[in-house]
Amino acid sequence: MKKLVKLLKFDDNAYVRRATAWSLANYDNQIVLEPLVNALKNDVSSVRLWASSSLAEIGSVSSKNAQLAAEQLLISLKIDNEPVVRSNCIWSLCRLYQSLSNQLQESFVDECTNIALFDKEPSVMEEAKTALDSMGMKGFYK
Repeated sequence: MKKLVKLLKFDDNAYVRRATAWSLANYDNQIVLEPLVNALKNDVSSVRLWASSSLAEIGSVSSKNAQLAAEQLLISLKIDNEPVVRSNCIWSLCRLYQSLSNQLQESFVDECTNIALFDKEPSVMEEAKTALDSMGMKGFYK
């Protein structure tokens, strides 16, 4: 695991970092959370995409992990410039939804509603609508 974390942090090849971000989902150790959060914040879009998915996997292990992962997923959902990364953040947050604090759940629902109504990217709008539907808020965005 330590070798994978090192690759994610320092390897020059984005393909290696992307594969590493994906592989780290297999570890339920909290040690991998920080490197994945940093990758979601700072790496190229293909690595950010897989980091967001891996955060959902690791977040599903415990509510503490879920809170830590969700905080960055929500930030990335709001600020990332790549629609596919934003859509994946929605998917990941949906997977963690039941484990989140009430405050994070409300923030996620608010952000999904805002995206479903006003986002400029149709694919992200649809992902937000699907998320709202899956959380029992079908049509909430109309």
